[in-house]
Amino acid sequence: MQRGRVLEIESPMMSHSGGQDVNIELIAADDLWLASSPEFPLKRAVAAGYGDVYSLQRVFRAGESGRRHNTEFTMLEWYRIGYSLEQLMSEVEALCQSVVEMPPATVKSYRALFLEYTGLDPFVESDHGRLAELGSNASGIGIEQLDVDGWLDVVFSHLIEPNLTAPTFVYNFLPSQAALSRIEVIDGIRTARRFELIWRGVELANGYHELNDEQEQRRRFAVDRARRSERDQPLYPIDDRFLEAVGHLPDCAGVAIGVDRLVMLACNTDTIDDVLLFPDRLS
Repeated sequence: MQRGRVLEIESPMMSHSGGQDVNIELIAADDLWLASSPEFPLKRAVAAGYGDVYSLQRVFRAGESGRRHNTEFTMLEWYRIGYSLEQLMSEVEALCQSVVEMPPATVKSYRALFLEYTGLDPFVESDHGRLAELGSNASGIGIEQLDVDGWLDVVFSHLIEPNLTAPTFVYNFLPSQAALSRIEVIDGIRTARRFELIWRGVELANGYHELNDEQEQRRRFAVDRARRSERDQPLYPIDDRFLEAVGHLPDCAGVAIGVDRLVMLACNTDTIDDVLLFPDRLS
């Protein structure tokens, strides 16, 4: 990041509300929740006129302990006003290369990677049943246990991600995987404008061309809450102040980097315990 142009924000580590992502579980702290990311406060700061902002802080996610996960970890997150997704990818690459000897990254679409490694098109509904069969065979998960997005994640993590040993920006996901990013029509297909940086099979960064439509974000939260309810997952209070801020966001792009994972790759290890003094499983 360019020095002197990004304001550091000390984001709160506890909140009365939380995100609705079906893949992230929060940790309770009395009647509050520990932050799973600084995303909501940082976007509120951008919407309030503070310009480009960043935060480097500890975050917490329940049930994430393993070879590449720790319940408590360090996240670097920042937002750039007026940046395109491509500009942000370039900045992420430059930052990573300043920390570790990372080769130049290639850029491939989510769709192209699926076609390359599975022969199936994730944007074509008639291929979804075959994706489920492929994912079930690769993971051993019963074919009736996941929805389409669940199987897409399984196939990607089992059959595509391990092949991405060279630094690779994966961009333009399905609309159902948009999370908090914009959806645009590209080559006649509705596409979520977000990216992930993957290196040596490890996801390092997740970036969005940020959604700034409050009603659309409310709709997505409602969909996520319905999915959480169907899965008997906890329902977290909705952050209305964040949703109001979404409608006031300028055109911007933002990204989060898992610092511990970046250090892990810099140290040539594939186990996060090796770069943490007090990892979950040993503390």
